Amino acid sequence: MKKGFTLVELLAVLILIAIISTFVIANIIDKSNDFNNISSEQLQEVIIGSAKAYVNDRESLKNDIRSGSTVTITKSDLERNNYIKNNLKKINKKYDDFCVIVTYNDNGSYNYNFSSDCSQNNN
Repeated sequence: MKKGFTLVELLAVLILIAIISTFVIANIIDKSNDFNNISSEQLQEVIIGSAKAYVNDRESLKNDIRSGSTVTITKSDLERNNYIKNNLKKINKKYDDFCVIVTYNDNGSYNYNFSSDCSQNNN
């Protein structure tokens, strides 16, 4: 009597491994996409926080916004004044160019909106 596996048994094991690995790889890809979305949202919050600090440190800018002007704060504004570092592109290509549009509400608060397309929003 020979010891070992038959060709059919080996093929069955290989097929089973292929099916399991397909599910594992799909799950890893989904988790990677979830991580990118979460980090993107958190990075936008940091950028808006930097824009808030930028506005808060400039009284004339606050006065312009309160008087009804819409102010656009660009990535280069924040980088040049050391509110953010210029390595955001390494984190996500979406942050190669962005701006934060600041307006003033009737209820006395500022509105900060992140935009990844600043071509139409430049001052």
